[in-house]
Amino acid sequence: MAESREKAFSTSLTSDVGTRVRTIATRENRSSANVIESAVMVFTLFPKEVRDMLIDAASDPDGRKRLKEMARGLMYQDAIRRLDRAMEAASEHIEIDPDPDDYDDDVVVDRRP
Repeated sequence: MAESREKAFSTSLTSDVGTRVRTIATRENRSSANVIESAVMVFTLFPKEVRDMLIDAASDPDGRKRLKEMARGLMYQDAIRRLDRAMEAASEHIEIDPDPDDYDDDVVVDRRP
């Protein structure tokens, strides 16, 4: 079922932000309106504290660097979460039969506190 659309909003962007929107739209083969819609959709899902932190970082002279570091951290956390999920799914299909001949008492030491 198709999602209904709201009446279009009008917005004015600074030339810098407008250039970034057009650059992303061109690079990703999307319309400017679609880029703006996606940005608003994602941004508004964040809690206010996160939105405020992102706006603060973007207005900082070193903002791009800070945002890049935050993005790296988020992507790392997402990658770890996906890897954990994949490992759990794979572990359901792996069966390990211990073979006593594979163990060497000199190497394997059972230490318990």
